[in-house]
Amino acid sequence: MARDEIECGSGMTQLKNYLVLLLVLGVAGRAGGAEFASGLITFARVKGRVDVHFDGQTHRARKGTQCVEGVTVETAPGSESAIVLANGSVALISGGARFTVRAFQIIPFPSPNRNLFRSRKEPSISRTNIKLERGELTFFVRNLHKDSEYAVETAFGSIWPRADEVEFASTFIVRDNSEGRTVAVWKGSIDLKGHNRREEKIGSDKHVFFGEDLRPLVANGLEWSYVRLFEQRMFAIEAITKKFRLK
Repeated sequence: MARDEIECGSGMTQLKNYLVLLLVLGVAGRAGGAEFASGLITFARVKGRVDVHFDGQTHRARKGTQCVEGVTVETAPGSESAIVLANGSVALISGGARFTVRAFQIIPFPSPNRNLFRSRKEPSISRTNIKLERGELTFFVRNLHKDSEYAVETAFGSIWPRADEVEFASTFIVRDNSEGRTVAVWKGSIDLKGHNRREEKIGSDKHVFFGEDLRPLVANGLEWSYVRLFEQRMFAIEAITKKFRLK
């Protein structure tokens, strides 16, 4: 097998410069008479070693790698990457992370090659479910359609992002590693259902900590180090979305 070529599915499709993982669109449901299809997920940035596990196979990701729901992403310590979903949401992936996109489905929309940078809302109704096993993910979720679903599942609770009327997006960090289990919200808000099954809204500039009993403790205000971290990562997201186009 050539270094820049890979076989996808049962076909023998050869693609240079980037690999495409299972570009088979499957109908997953209906909303208002329209059919959901598996949405495209694109690696817009890759630094270091990032592995993509799918259907019993493992591939090394690089910028331009594309995949669909069911994929598990794993980053080596010291590595980082970023994925862009076809609904416009972005996830920055820190080193030592592992997560699975259990579901990403979207109603196809007739606007190819759309730039994401100036878009304040997603282009179509979508369903997203991401399960974080370990590590740290930074999410930037655009204003979702009222019928869309977006959930991040963790060992300590479930998170649903909610955009606000000013920012038109929600930005938050989810961490589950040796430094602890936390959720930090910078813009927008999230709905959090903790291990105790209690659901509560967490607004912007809030930091949630989970102890050994997994009970959420909410702190008002973000530490200066987190503010700087959010600023740096938002600069990175802006740079990515300025160049990236939906296809």
